[in-house]
Amino acid sequence: MLTPKMMLLRQSLVTSTDIVVLAGLAGKGRGACGLWSEKTDGLFPANDTGVESEADLEGEGEGEDGEPVVLSSDAISLGHFVQPYLVDYAAKAFNVWTLPEDTHRHPTEHWIGATPDAVAVERSPSTATHLRPSLSVAMAQRELAVVEAKVVGKHRFHLWGGWKETEWVLPEAVRVQCQWQMTAKRLRKAYVVALLGTHHRTMVVEHCDELEAELVELGRDFWGYVTRREMPPVDGTAEAWRMVRRAFPKVRRPAIVEASQEQAEVMRAIRHAQEETKLWDVECERLKQALTRTMGDEKGLETDGIRAAFTVTKEGVTPQFRVGPIKARTPRAKKGRAA
Repeated sequence: MLTPKMMLLRQSLVTSTDIVVLAGLAGKGRGACGLWSEKTDGLFPANDTGVESEADLEGEGEGEDGEPVVLSSDAISLGHFVQPYLVDYAAKAFNVWTLPEDTHRHPTEHWIGATPDAVAVERSPSTATHLRPSLSVAMAQRELAVVEAKVVGKHRFHLWGGWKETEWVLPEAVRVQCQWQMTAKRLRKAYVVALLGTHHRTMVVEHCDELEAELVELGRDFWGYVTRREMPPVDGTAEAWRMVRRAFPKVRRPAIVEASQEQAEVMRAIRHAQEETKLWDVECERLKQALTRTMGDEKGLETDGIRAAFTVTKEGVTPQFRVGPIKARTPRAKKGRAA
């Protein structure tokens, strides 16, 4: 739950969660328009990316098939409960001490801010490894890296490469989030610790000057719209519709007037797009029907990262397409029979 103090703070910053949205990595329905409403009108939570900052576990994420996955309150509570444990795990894995989470502003670009799960500091070699230092002692040590803890739900294992250590990858959204935290803290490293089921994964993310420059330019452009209270370009999301409707809440005049040349061009483009969409919808269904006729008695087909898994409904057999990495599946034994 966001407190009034947290809401005011978030309104004055572009956070690491925000930059994931602006970079287009936050999933369906989330974009700059909803974020702008959050900053200018305090409409929270307009764009909480949530699951991708998995330790926070707010809002919803996307499953392997790209469909939204809404998290339960149990999942949210679990994420908050496990985060301190994962921070301690990272401290032991990287042989560092950690400072508790806090919101940090960039020293010169005051609109840049981030709240990492912790900050790693150098461990004093004269202290026993099993002793936890006082906060004052830890704060006197040299800062090394930001720490980001992730609790990865089953619907998002595919984003991390799965179970095998050799296949593990860092999702691009997490890399962007860590880079923004490094930018806000002026640090050159980020320590990531993720929990996939009962499997722990750790990774060191190095600062990237090129990525930082791109993100800062992206954030500065967005922050200009906020400070001017000027609506950003619409992006086709539901949040963009809400933004537009709030700006124009009702029809002021009963008359319908002649469109300007620019408006007429947009109206014609909309009509053309609607007609094209209808044609493509029909073509898509035709192709599905043609494919279904060739399926035989197989469960499904796959090629080039595309899977057509066939399901039986009241209407008959229909293919459901999923685009993405294909994972090997072991057939399960039927109930009552040995595997």
